[in-house]
Amino acid sequence: MGLEKLKESTKALITLGPARKDHWIGLRTGIGIFAPLITLFAIDRLDLVVFAVFGAFTGVYGRVDGYWNRLRMQIRSGLLFFVVIAVALSASYWWIDHENPEVMKWQIVGATTLVAGICSVLVGLMRLRPGGSLFHIFAFAAIASIPHPAPMGEALLVAALTILLALVIGSAGALGQWANLWQRTPLAAAFRQRAQGDLVGRAVLHTFGRGGRNSCQYRGIPAIGWPQLLGHGGRGGAAGWTHHQIANPPWCAPCAWHPGGHDLDGGR
Repeated sequence: MGLEKLKESTKALITLGPARKDHWIGLRTGIGIFAPLITLFAIDRLDLVVFAVFGAFTGVYGRVDGYWNRLRMQIRSGLLFFVVIAVALSASYWWIDHENPEVMKWQIVGATTLVAGICSVLVGLMRLRPGGSLFHIFAFAAIASIPHPAPMGEALLVAALTILLALVIGSAGALGQWANLWQRTPLAAAFRQRAQGDLVGRAVLHTFGRGGRNSCQYRGIPAIGWPQLLGHGGRGGAAGWTHHQIANPPWCAPCAWHPGGHDLDGGR
């Protein structure tokens, strides 16, 4: 018995769950960082790299239901990063005593602690994901500790352009899609619709039994889905449903279904 538990624990350490299109999130973020860096390298302005990197971190905040909600979240995170970068630059120019290392260390530690607390509160209020202020701590401490940073105008311009690039990349997946992809869906409502779908799915499954994935069809239940039952059309309503979704109603596999015909990543 002890050996079996040890095997299970060891397997759990090296087992990864379903990807849920995580690679697309990584690809978007990677492009948002690589493109500005290779551009700055080509024009020999490596002094601006740090501002491009932290501006590009806006792309990390893109895992949310729907393209419109992704855009809103990335705009909020981008504005917060821009403010942190601007404050760090101002502190480096006019407050941090770079000539006195002992004083400088305490100034950076104290200011970074303050920034960490403020950003943690703002991230929570704006409901950004991932939560916390880790990236903002890195951004402030790294920039504020630069003794002779790049000109403020150029640094802020690079940060703003990099943030804008992250927004464009995050919204690029909506090109060619149905217009209602941009319909505003409050985040709380999106998660509430998912919870309602799970509850209805369990109720129907309990009522009609568990006779396999096609048992619903044998009982004469029409092949409609939860978006129609809940008034949520997803990608173009019924027209956006795939053949697999129509042939296999969601109540036959409620645990593998996400509302609106797409997952919480909002598509590619």
